[in-house]
Amino acid sequence: MNKVLRKRLLRELKSNFARYAALVLLIVFGMYVIVAVVSSADTIIVRSDEHGEMNRVEDGQFGVFIPLTDEQEKQITDMGITLERHFSIDVFAGDGSKLRVFKNRSDIDLVELDSGRYAEKMNEAVAEKRYCEEHSLTVGDRLTAGGIEFEIVGIGTTPDYDAPFDKFSDTAVSSVGFGLLFVSDEQYDYIRNDTSQQAEDLCYAYLLNGKATDEELKETIKDFEFNYKDVTDKYYLETVGEALQQRDDLRNGINELYDGSQELKDGMKDLADGADKLHSGLGELYDGSVKLTDGIDELSGGADELSDGMKTLDDSGEMISGGSSEIFSALLAQASQSLAAMGQGIELTADNYGETLDMLIGITKSEELTHLKASLDSVKAYADGTKTYADGVRTAADGTSALSTGANEVLDGSEKLSGGVKDALDGSKELADGAKDAYDGASELADGISELKTETDKLLDEVFDVDLDNLTMFVKRAENVRIAGAKGDVIMNRLAGLGVGVILMMLLAYVISVFVIHQIQRESSVIGALYALGAKKKDLIAHYITLPTIVAFIGGIIGMLIGFSPVGLNYQMLDTYAYFSLPEFAPVYPVYLIIYSVVMPPVISMIVNTLVINKRLSQTALSLIRNEQKTARYSSVRIRSKNFIRRFQIRQMLREMRTGITVLLSMLFSLLVLMLGVDCYFLCENVRIDTIRDTKYEYMYTLKYPESTVPEGGEACFAKTLSKEQLGYNLDVTVMGIDSDNKYYNAETHKGKSLITASKSVVERYGVTTGDKFILTDSANSMDYAFTVADTCDESAGLMVFMDIDSMRELFGEDDDYYNCVLSDEPLDIDEGRLYGTTTKTDIERSAAVFTELMMSMIVMLIVIAIIIFFAVMFLMLNVMVERASFGISLVKVFGYKTRDVKRLYLNGNALLIAIGALIEIPLSKFIIDKVFPLFIPNVTSGINLEFPLYIYPIIFAGTMAVYYVITAILVRKLGKITPAEVLKNRE
Repeated sequence: MNKVLRKRLLRELKSNFARYAALVLLIVFGMYVIVAVVSSADTIIVRSDEHGEMNRVEDGQFGVFIPLTDEQEKQITDMGITLERHFSIDVFAGDGSKLRVFKNRSDIDLVELDSGRYAEKMNEAVAEKRYCEEHSLTVGDRLTAGGIEFEIVGIGTTPDYDAPFDKFSDTAVSSVGFGLLFVSDEQYDYIRNDTSQQAEDLCYAYLLNGKATDEELKETIKDFEFNYKDVTDKYYLETVGEALQQRDDLRNGINELYDGSQELKDGMKDLADGADKLHSGLGELYDGSVKLTDGIDELSGGADELSDGMKTLDDSGEMISGGSSEIFSALLAQASQSLAAMGQGIELTADNYGETLDMLIGITKSEELTHLKASLDSVKAYADGTKTYADGVRTAADGTSALSTGANEVLDGSEKLSGGVKDALDGSKELADGAKDAYDGASELADGISELKTETDKLLDEVFDVDLDNLTMFVKRAENVRIAGAKGDVIMNRLAGLGVGVILMMLLAYVISVFVIHQIQRESSVIGALYALGAKKKDLIAHYITLPTIVAFIGGIIGMLIGFSPVGLNYQMLDTYAYFSLPEFAPVYPVYLIIYSVVMPPVISMIVNTLVINKRLSQTALSLIRNEQKTARYSSVRIRSKNFIRRFQIRQMLREMRTGITVLLSMLFSLLVLMLGVDCYFLCENVRIDTIRDTKYEYMYTLKYPESTVPEGGEACFAKTLSKEQLGYNLDVTVMGIDSDNKYYNAETHKGKSLITASKSVVERYGVTTGDKFILTDSANSMDYAFTVADTCDESAGLMVFMDIDSMRELFGEDDDYYNCVLSDEPLDIDEGRLYGTTTKTDIERSAAVFTELMMSMIVMLIVIAIIIFFAVMFLMLNVMVERASFGISLVKVFGYKTRDVKRLYLNGNALLIAIGALIEIPLSKFIIDKVFPLFIPNVTSGINLEFPLYIYPIIFAGTMAVYYVITAILVRKLGKITPAEVLKNRE
């Protein structure tokens, strides 16, 4: 029996060759796509790691202002770290392209030659592979760069320029304008000593060897002694000098404040001491004033008594003076009388008696007159004496009276003085207390200012931290966009290929199940007869799964072989080789892919066939011979159309519902693959178009050391690069600070340190809307910034958000007039030493077009594969539908229907199914791919603008229907081969 069954296999294959060929074609192309895409990705991933390890790819690199000393290098190597100088000089070729010249390397990031040898002599160089390809250079050719004619003695690659970006900030690789040269030590020194060349870039590569971490190395370098004055970059010195001058001005001001507080403290101390002394002196003065008052009080009493005595004495003196005057007058009268008796009629007075008597004495010589004159003189003298005495007593009495009055006044004054001194004493006490409090306050002020000085010094060191260490940059391997760029680019290709493989296996399983069901139904009577003849169920199952399993196995092997062949794996790597600088990688043949492509198809075929056949063979032999079918639910469906043809077509579609679903599923799968290719194309085109459209400036200058004033004709901006994580990748997002009237960016900014305006690219990439929180990370400083999306704009040139420039300056602690980016329509006169780089609109246009060129082969392949899979599945399913309907077709032919009428009944009805399915599935596939597309490009720094013109939808619809009509035209021939005799073959 088994021998008989085996003979039927060849007849089955021959009679249904087209169907099995289509199944093989479906499996072959499916396996080809999966194996080619995934194995090429695995080749890039595995070989990149292997060659990186073989060529000792760096763990990181850092740049310095001045070379490390031998002692500093030894300090690093003593940590167990491998260190190598990767100094370079940029020179320019005759076509304007830039070539970065390095010495030959011996320890890290070794050059791997594709051809030729290493440079050993003067005027010899090894050139980077992609640059040579773009400039059609081969070993032995001549290349003039930097005024030196080099002979290309070797062509190779290096792992630290896997993605040969000129600058870390570049958005795309352009090997037309940038490449590498590796020369001998002697040649490099010659170029370095040529004063006409650009300054040397001082970069070190390192391998940690598991002995330290990146951060430990970074801190070690920062701790190295560094004198910024040794740096030769005048603009760096100028910038540092300005920053330090501001710091020194503030520090000097604080120092002056500190000195003043100390002087104030000392002055307050002297004041407090003086106030204490004043208080003590006033205390003594007060005691003296009290004693003085008492003494003056006693003096005043004595003066009063003396005045009274002197008054009495004055009165007696007046009396004595009056008596003596009267006596003198009486004597003068008596003398006048005596003279009269002598015949001298002269009256003597106090004024003339002396002259008169002297005259008479001289005439008379009379002694009596002489005695008289003497008596009068003595009496006059006594009278004058008593008068003088009375006058003196009177004067003394006046004096004692005045003394008494003065004593009383002095007493009043001393009492007032004592009271004043008491007040002064009390005031001096308050003054002393106040001076002490002032001293205490001045001491506290001085201590506070001393603390302020200390804290201000620290704050100034922080605020005016001008990074006065030797580092210009420090880049870890994981953050270096030049390293393993190809590997990162294909990781998602691998995941996408595996995902497509899972979907393809599901589709394959469904297609095979339809085949099996149809075959069992078609051969039901044969199976029943074999059952009746004694054939065993397991033998029949083995028979019917053999051919589909063999076909699936062969299709898997062929697909795998083609996928691993140059037209598969190598072809898929062409895009990678055309963009990245890689050595020739030996293909990788992953075991899991071999198992997937060789084992999975036959296993799925075997499992599906076994399940379906086992269920079918569970019927009795008579049921199988009669080919009894379950009454389908579609028979109860009421069709209201009165048109017979339309009713028949609908009933036929319901009858072939399972096959129709398979066709729709295969069409959806094909449309998903097709839409992936279409979206990929329009993404690249939209990036190119949007970038060119939104780049309104002609020149962008990125500044290291901006001048105090913006160059004339330039628009100042403040750009800072932060990052945002998505799907495991950190993409750079540029925060651009602009003025409200910036003419190069059509973005409305808002005042506020946390308010941003999100560009269209950011909205597309991260799905943010107005009001959302948008967190960006400054990985260099380990800081997150939480922004609020205040608005959105239509700018699409890269991932960018916009801020008010003043708010941004405040947020990042920059001066009010700070800027680091200048946009202009014309070239500006800015010294190269101040620049990080200059980007022109032409550069941007060239970079934007790179993506379309690189992805075109992938796009074409996806579209072609989608068409082939759709064609194969639809052909298989429609063929099955025709074969399943062969009895009905034969019957209608018996009634005289022509082939064209049969076509209308059995094939044209499917056109409606395909058309409706396409109308639904084309936008559905677009929706699905748009949603999952970000998963395929998580590492691309751009927006995800997947829009395409509306006319693409009818084009895809027309293409779908065209495939259907081509298949229908092929199947019309099959309809012609079905004869009325089929009715007789299937009668009971």
